[in-house]
Amino acid sequence: EEWRQALLDIPTEHLFSADLTGCDLPPSLQDFCDSAVRLALCKVPAAPQQTREAVHQMLRLQMCPKKQHEVLRLSAVVARICQQTGTPIVVDVGSGEGYLSTELHFTHGLSVVAVEGNAGIAERAVVRTKKIAQKLSKWHRLRDTQIWGETPS
Repeated sequence: EEWRQALLDIPTEHLFSADLTGCDLPPSLQDFCDSAVRLALCKVPAAPQQTREAVHQMLRLQMCPKKQHEVLRLSAVVARICQQTGTPIVVDVGSGEGYLSTELHFTHGLSVVAVEGNAGIAERAVVRTKKIAQKLSKWHRLRDTQIWGETPS
């Protein structure tokens, strides 16, 4: 209840900008917000259209078809709402293994804070996200060397 009232008292423009400076927050909510900021994936530009399919393939490696369908549809809706409202950060509460979070971040270029209460699931999400980031990094280096006519190292 304490958090609810504090959040209701925050001006909307502060919530959309994720700038809570000067807002009177309960200490536990302030600690939560500080942790969320530290854990956020930084914003990256959205992948160009021609590279999205390769990115999609990497992101969906461990997803069953039903989960792929859900993540693809929900990420498109969330990205559209963020674009329409100018919202720079998404908080994915109950993020599980991070399927939606990674899709929003790597495909749509959104900053995402993934919050998962189960430590084991959260650890799997971190491992999965690191693997995806490494694969994408290697893929982008290879793609860039091919574009510029260089020999991949």
